[in-house]
Amino acid sequence: KREIPGEGKIPAGESQIRGPVEWLIDDALVSRETEDPFHILLLDETFTKNKRITIEYVATSCSYVLGMPYDESAELAAHAEKEGFSCLGTWGHEECLRLGKQLQDRDLVCRVVPFCEG
Repeated sequence: KREIPGEGKIPAGESQIRGPVEWLIDDALVSRETEDPFHILLLDETFTKNKRITIEYVATSCSYVLGMPYDESAELAAHAEKEGFSCLGTWGHEECLRLGKQLQDRDLVCRVVPFCEG
């Protein structure tokens, strides 16, 4: 397949807005329409980057930002700490970016990735 120069690149001025929260942004085959489904992944770096971040803090932050029950948030936070990551949920692309940024503002290390079955 022939590559077209500039195809699949992050548009100028958007890398600082979308880059830090979104993975696989340069994949030209992934649609990024507003309502396309994406996941938010919570990474174990949340706990290794700052030793003062606890399961309780992460669970409270997820409950507040994402509106999920505390027990579910705590289970997902513990899973991320132990296994490397956990999927916090699936929303439309724009909503994932907004929520992911809010979680990052609370010192949670998370990334938005394209939807996949499973």
